[in-house]
Amino acid sequence: MEDIRFLLVDDRADVRAALRRLISTWPGGNVVAEAENGEDALRLVALHRPHIVFMDIVMPVMDGFQAAEQMKTLYPDLRIVLYTGHSKKRFQQRARDVGIDAVYMKEELTLSEFQRLLSQWFNTSPQM
Repeated sequence: MEDIRFLLVDDRADVRAALRRLISTWPGGNVVAEAENGEDALRLVALHRPHIVFMDIVMPVMDGFQAAEQMKTLYPDLRIVLYTGHSKKRFQQRARDVGIDAVYMKEELTLSEFQRLLSQWFNTSPQM
């Protein structure tokens, strides 16, 4: 199976560390870069060409939606997963409008949900 490249975008280092642990459970999962805001993420997407971006919605400098909108324009095949500590209901319509691939509340990003999502997208399952 081909490596799956991830970009993690969150202003909190502890959340990025938790996502790194989650990704490490997927064979071939490779975090190629991390950013603290959407502006840095845009630069890193161009540099590292990840397959998937996991990005917080609420961040300083440039929020997740602003960054995602630009990313989807430049890289329409890029998978973007937005997450929030707030109610996701208030973000779902905008996410559909922008073409976001998935929206989660932070507590919904469990190991089983992560593996389900990647299995669906890449038509495979982790071989441990």
